[in-house]
Amino acid sequence: MRLRQVAVLTGFLSAFLASPLYPQAGKNEKKAGGEKKEAGKKSEKPQKKEKVKAESYDLNTQGVLGAPAKGGGDFYEFTYTVLDGKKRSSKKAWIKIDSETTVLKDRKALVSEFKEGDPLMIFGKPVERESGGPGGYVGGGKNFRVIQASRVILAGKSLTVNDAYADPRDKTFTWCESKVEKAGAAMTVTYNDGSYKLSLDQGAAIFLRGDGDLKRDVKKGAKLVVQGNTVSEKPDGEEERPTFKVVQAIVMEPSLLRWYDALLP
Repeated sequence: MRLRQVAVLTGFLSAFLASPLYPQAGKNEKKAGGEKKEAGKKSEKPQKKEKVKAESYDLNTQGVLGAPAKGGGDFYEFTYTVLDGKKRSSKKAWIKIDSETTVLKDRKALVSEFKEGDPLMIFGKPVERESGGPGGYVGGGKNFRVIQASRVILAGKSLTVNDAYADPRDKTFTWCESKVEKAGAAMTVTYNDGSYKLSLDQGAAIFLRGDGDLKRDVKKGAKLVVQGNTVSEKPDGEEERPTFKVVQAIVMEPSLLRWYDALLP
């Protein structure tokens, strides 16, 4: 009888020692907060892309190029307006435009001219909704993304825009830094790592910015966007005025003048 009791106790002790001292959680067992425990993995929030700040200039405005200075030296009279309180006033300066100045030229373009991979700046309303939502769109279980009512599109070189430009009546308008994903009439673009259909507003302003010509385009009466810095050099024998050396001059597209407030950084 004693031997039988010893055997039972020995078997019970062996089973007790073989079992774990503390209960172990399974791979997908929920923790106290209702979260699953995943070994070696931490939830990471996607990092937002930081916008590159536009370079600062002493003169960054649009105006009309006047006659060359009598003393030469690549100086021109330049007339522009500044906002003084709530009123605009006209000012004149001397600007120097020479072979060191980058001269660009805008022209009106069509969406069909853009190619796959072309960078674009689009002023519109980015919208994302689930398929089957308002409007009756069926997208096969995928989200439907579109940049609606695109009012301004800038392509080509030096794609700087006025980030503060806004529609006072519709705060959903914003600048979208994009790239052509699929060219053609039914264009799609990549924006914020997503694929968006491009929808144009009626009368959309489409700019294509390319190289200009110093001799052909920089002449009296030309409407320019200029960016430059103050210099001490002055044109000989001329009236005393502020003087600037122009780093970049953009010849404006006459048919789209009303939209340059959106483009001027």
